[in-house]
Amino acid sequence: MKATAIGFVLCATFLGAHAQDVTAWGKETRSAFAECSFVGTADMLMGTVTPDDISKSRACAEEKIQGAKIGYQALPTQSKPAATTALKDYFAAWIGAMKSVPGLLAGSKRDKDSASQATKQRLEELWAHVEIEAGI
Repeated sequence: MKATAIGFVLCATFLGAHAQDVTAWGKETRSAFAECSFVGTADMLMGTVTPDDISKSRACAEEKIQGAKIGYQALPTQSKPAATTALKDYFAAWIGAMKSVPGLLAGSKRDKDSASQATKQRLEELWAHVEIEAGI
C-alpha cells in the first residue's frame, strides 16, 4: 500500500513538459539512492549495525524501486532510440545500485563511503548520457 501511494506521488511529479518529466524522475531516483544509503549509517559509525538496520535499508530500497518503476512507466516515450536506450541503461544500473544498498552496511564505514561514492559517480555519468541523448 505504501509503495503504491509513493508511486502515485511519483506519477504526479511527472505530469508536465517532456524534459521536466525525465529530469524530475532522474533527480528523484538519484535522491532515493542517497536516502537509502544513509539508513543505518549512524549505527555503522558506532560499530553496531544490526539485522534491523539491514532490513530497514532493504525496505527503503525496495520501496523506492517500486515507486520509480511506476514513475518510469509514466514517462513520455522518447522520440530518439538512443535516448530510450540511455534511459533504460540508467534505470537498470540504478535498480542494481539500490539492491546493493543493504550490503553496504556489512563492511566498514570507509568501504561503504567508497562504494557509495563510486556508485553515485557512475549513476551521474549514466544520467549525463541520458541528458545528452534526450537533448535536455
